[in-house]
Amino acid sequence: MIFEHAILEVNPSQTHEFELAFAEAVTFLRRSPGCLHAQLEKCLEFTSRYQLVVQWRDREAHTVEFRESDLYAQFRDLLMKYYIEKPAVTHYSLVTTS
Repeated sequence: MIFEHAILEVNPSQTHEFELAFAEAVTFLRRSPGCLHAQLEKCLEFTSRYQLVVQWRDREAHTVEFRESDLYAQFRDLLMKYYIEKPAVTHYSLVTTS
């Protein structure tokens, strides 16, 4: 299991529209077989910045299976118009929990 963290910088005048579009887009993400959980978080200090956290079965479930699928194309097409820069995406493995 791995975690994808994506920092999403959204046009400040379109945050409400982005949140509505994300509610639809996340359905494509969740239909991907390797997606275990997904959540969108809004930054408190910078209100047009979001963090998408997705729990994937493994890295290939995200970088190959999802990214090369029609589900990703639909997900991307709903959201790309709101970004003011390309999302910064990184992957993490779990070290410990409390």
